[in-house]
Amino acid sequence: MNVKFKIFGTPDGFDLYQGTEDEINYFQAFNDSSKENTKLVIRCSSNGVVSYSYLKYGLVSCENRRCAFFGMSVLFEDEHCKEIKHIYELFEYIYYHKILAKNILVEEIKENQTKFLIHRFEEQKEKIKNIENYILVEIKEHFVVDPLDPSFKQNKPDLIREININKDNDTILKALKTYSLVAISPEYPENDFDEISKEGNNIIEGEIVGTIIEENQRKPRPLTRKERILWLVCTAIAIIIFIYLFIWILLKKWM
Repeated sequence: MNVKFKIFGTPDGFDLYQGTEDEINYFQAFNDSSKENTKLVIRCSSNGVVSYSYLKYGLVSCENRRCAFFGMSVLFEDEHCKEIKHIYELFEYIYYHKILAKNILVEEIKENQTKFLIHRFEEQKEKIKNIENYILVEIKEHFVVDPLDPSFKQNKPDLIREININKDNDTILKALKTYSLVAISPEYPENDFDEISKEGNNIIEGEIVGTIIEENQRKPRPLTRKERILWLVCTAIAIIIFIYLFIWILLKKWM
């Protein structure tokens, strides 16, 4: 089993503990002012890496800035964990009992309001190492991990499937085989629905941009403020000239 643990968030601006540049770019994308308070995002990448990222939003940074977030992730190479809901429950246990209850990294300053106690995760590297060891041992000893197989479609459109946590594990696993991104949360409605992610928009932009341009070209472009003023001035001048010519013709007939 080849699995890695990552911890990240915005204690004082974005920070990823011991990460590569590519990992920083990936995990930083979760800093999106998400509407959910808690969710687990599973991504099955084309390179065979499957990541399970537990995300908490609505925190306060160590400098009292709002809209901070906290995240933990486990990454498998060419493998996936079949018990997705159990991973969510494991992250929940770690966050509430190993981190929040012990004031490690964060503390609860009032009901449903959590604040970072650090500027960088490096400040508590020993405690982070203990968290990492705990979660990796739990996964290796108590979770079923299978190799990726052809049922996990390659080159999938980068769509995200949002599923309520109460859905059965088979439904979630089936979605992961079809979608690049699957998010589960107790805050999603019971009915299933799909949304195109921001990353998905970037990927399929090349397919739809031509259509958008073509449609825009067929639509009349609205006038700018300067163009409207110029149009009014020209119209007024034309009316004045017309009135002048009309009066001149009348006067010429009378003379």
